[in-house]
Amino acid sequence: MKRREIFITLFILFSFSAASQKNNSVPLPLNSRLELFVDSFLIESVNNLELRIQVPVDRGSVLKFDKPWEGPFSAYSTIIKDGPVYRLYYRGLATTKGEATNEEVTCYAESTDGINWTKPNLRLFNVMDTRDNNIVLAASKPASHNFSPFIDNNPNQSSGKYKALGGLTEGLVAFVSDDGIHWNRLQDKPVLTGEPFDSQNISFWSESERCYVCYFRKWIEKEGKLIRSVGRSTSVDFIEWTKPVPMDFGNTPLKSFIPIRQVHITELRISISQQRPGSSPVNKSSQRNRQKD
Repeated sequence: MKRREIFITLFILFSFSAASQKNNSVPLPLNSRLELFVDSFLIESVNNLELRIQVPVDRGSVLKFDKPWEGPFSAYSTIIKDGPVYRLYYRGLATTKGEATNEEVTCYAESTDGINWTKPNLRLFNVMDTRDNNIVLAASKPASHNFSPFIDNNPNQSSGKYKALGGLTEGLVAFVSDDGIHWNRLQDKPVLTGEPFDSQNISFWSESERCYVCYFRKWIEKEGKLIRSVGRSTSVDFIEWTKPVPMDFGNTPLKSFIPIRQVHITELRISISQQRPGSSPVNKSSQRNRQKD
């Protein structure tokens, strides 16, 4: 009798396992989503085919940080596609001694094709004894250190089409703008605190989560080593934010931070993907030309 019970149990387990394998072979529904084939997760099998990373082609410099208020320490560029216009925001800084001071400014440039850029003479701030400049934010330390704007797609937003976060250890300060040029603080005190925020802090309205999300560099101490990772916080109104939490990367091991020599950005460059037969070149990404210290 016991043998029969054992046989029945094994048969049920085998059937369940087979059914599970069959279910796993069912194609995943993509619907109208665009999926990037970075690995074989969505691919069942291939024949005489391989995944190959597209090799970008350097097309040279498209924008030089050559103004007196810009210089080799310009950084944290953010490009926003706003209708027919590309809006570029970046930190202007001529010397390292000016970091986290009012020597840091937020500069602006625009383009209709991502290749030919202009720096409009905005005349908003007097910097280095002149108003003839392309500066959209000044005298707002340390917000200009890593000022990172975005277009607010929140359907219920009531203050400004454009929003931004910027700041350092004291916390991130929230800014709003109706035109992407004239910026105002939402409030004097920082809206998000608890981290160094010593890099570019990326925020946006998450349509799927129905809230604002901010991603930032987070330092984690593990076994006496400093680990560079990513943290996350959310908000429903862009003012009150949740406590920062570290991202979970599953079984991917965290690696300790390895110091490297400082790099200085001298110009904005553009890379074009290799042209496919019968197609036109596609603008894949913009990258910075870096010069070692």
